[in-house]
Amino acid sequence: MADGLTNQLKKALQAKLKTQANEVFFHRAKKAGTSYVIYDLDTVTAEETVQQIELTVNVFGSGDSSVALDDLADNIWAALNHWYYNSGGLIFTVYPTTRGTVVDDANNNNLHRRLVFEIRFYE
Repeated sequence: MADGLTNQLKKALQAKLKTQANEVFFHRAKKAGTSYVIYDLDTVTAEETVQQIELTVNVFGSGDSSVALDDLADNIWAALNHWYYNSGGLIFTVYPTTRGTVVDDANNNNLHRRLVFEIRFYE
């Protein structure tokens, strides 16, 4: 990815995720409340004209009920599904790939959903 576009991509994703969740972090959470989102990026393929990037969005919550967490995960899934972005030389489309529940046996009060997307980034 060209210089500066990685940060531009992170800013675009941060802004989009912030439309769904109040607390959004890249890579790891600093101090988080009862529900929060952590996202991460991994390059899958890099070719001359297109780059495929995997976006992992981890949605966390706490408590006895997963309803609010599932609603948040649903909203993020819908917001990113086939999202097309084109601004300032940055062009990409987001496609959903997998979605699942992550079970933490050590902490039953920690609710966790993992959403995985493919970003096709064009230069």
